[in-house]
Amino acid sequence: MKKPMLHKTPILVAWILLILGILSTLNLMYLPLLIREFDGMDGGFALIAGGIFLLIFSGSIFYYYGRLNKQFQKMFCGQALLAFVLPRSLYSSYSNKQAEEIKAGNTAVLFTIFAFCLLFGVIFALTIDPLFLLICLCIAVFFTAVYFIVTAYRTKKVKRSQALVLLSEGGIYAYGQHHSWSVPGAKLSAVTIDTGPTLPCPCIRITYAAVTYPALRTETVTVPVPASLLEKAAQAVESIRKANGQ
Repeated sequence: MKKPMLHKTPILVAWILLILGILSTLNLMYLPLLIREFDGMDGGFALIAGGIFLLIFSGSIFYYYGRLNKQFQKMFCGQALLAFVLPRSLYSSYSNKQAEEIKAGNTAVLFTIFAFCLLFGVIFALTIDPLFLLICLCIAVFFTAVYFIVTAYRTKKVKRSQALVLLSEGGIYAYGQHHSWSVPGAKLSAVTIDTGPTLPCPCIRITYAAVTYPALRTETVTVPVPASLLEKAAQAVESIRKANGQ
């Protein structure tokens, strides 16, 4: 099976934010010909503050997705507790549900960002520089664009991805997405095998606190398990619980 290529889009976004952050932060001293030179009291301090924010944010993306890539490499190279390919009929049904959960989760994060932008924009505009309100508005517009791009990308990827499932003690690859509860700030909440009479087949259900900005959010991944792999799935779930102190 072809090896999936993960996290290319977040890394590209991080490079763009890094370049914008450098241009904004160094504008006063080094780039007066590329960007209009601002006096400190005429918005220069706000521009530098915005650049520093972008530098910190891009660095966080590089670190976080670098850790995810290393973990995925280990799983794909044979260090997974459980590995299988779902029948396409099962995959289509559950991938649609996963796509809807992605949309709902991203929408909640976007509105949280709006709230923070409004709060800090008003506070800093009243106490430091009115330009902060414009900067926070630009940040909100930027994240709105990111929301539509990322949501469309992730939902399309979920529906078109290979039906490969990889499960380890610290993460799961399913629906073309890599979920991890072993990166800094993330925590596993629950991992179970559901065998209810209304389900077409047994399912592994994993809930964990995911690292997002500006706050944590709860992610749930539900993966159907072929009946022939039920015993191995139960053993994998027990290993995950022990490794995470549950």
